[in-house]
Amino acid sequence: MANQFEYSRQERKKRPRRGFSRFTLKVIAGIFMALNVCSLTVFQVIFGAPSAENVVSLNVCAISNIVSWIAVPIYAWLLYTGYQHTRNAWLYGLRIFLLAVICEIPYNYIASDGNPFWFASQNPVWGLLIALIVMSMLDWLRLFSRSIQIPISILIVMFGGLWEFFLRVGVMSEELNLNLGILTLIFVLIFYYLDGRENTMMLSAGLIGATFFVTPAIGVALLHYRNGKEGMKHKWTKWVFYLLYPALLGIGCLASGTSM
Repeated sequence: MANQFEYSRQERKKRPRRGFSRFTLKVIAGIFMALNVCSLTVFQVIFGAPSAENVVSLNVCAISNIVSWIAVPIYAWLLYTGYQHTRNAWLYGLRIFLLAVICEIPYNYIASDGNPFWFASQNPVWGLLIALIVMSMLDWLRLFSRSIQIPISILIVMFGGLWEFFLRVGVMSEELNLNLGILTLIFVLIFYYLDGRENTMMLSAGLIGATFFVTPAIGVALLHYRNGKEGMKHKWTKWVFYLLYPALLGIGCLASGTSM
């Protein structure tokens, strides 16, 4: 009987796990990221500039922006797991830094209605970089005793949050005024400290997401159904996702240019 039970358990392990692979999660997040860019560019070309007089455009752009926040916890999870599995954290950070630099000018252009040197807000990739720096510093603190770890960890997290706040990472709308960098950092910290306790981790992340117009909680729900598989058939596929955001911003710049 015991052998039969063990055989059944091994058979279940061999079955393909249902759910979202890492590749699928990247595709889903990319779709919602595209929606965010469209809310500032394409939809304004189609419906006109959002204003009190143009309520249709105002609602379409605002709702699209809010729905796009579904991607935030997904990208936070991809960053956290990418950091955990990378062979070279410095190289991983360098790639994200270069991506943030490349995205800044087109981001400024579409976020400010045509000013490429508008730095009142920074693109969301900087939020990923700051969260990565915070994680790496928290890992470094593990070399010390807990009496040192706890207070310094608090200071590091506060520093990361203030960095996100003053850079106004991902703040594209004065009406909604959501700092995507701070939200990303919160999700990353939840995943960092609670990974291995699935229900607690997902519940905590879901509750945080629900306080921000609910949509980030939907992203957390999607994460709960991940299957842990990579899902990418070719090694070059990951570079496509690195290029996706600057490509979307470039398309957004072209769309914005046609409406001016």
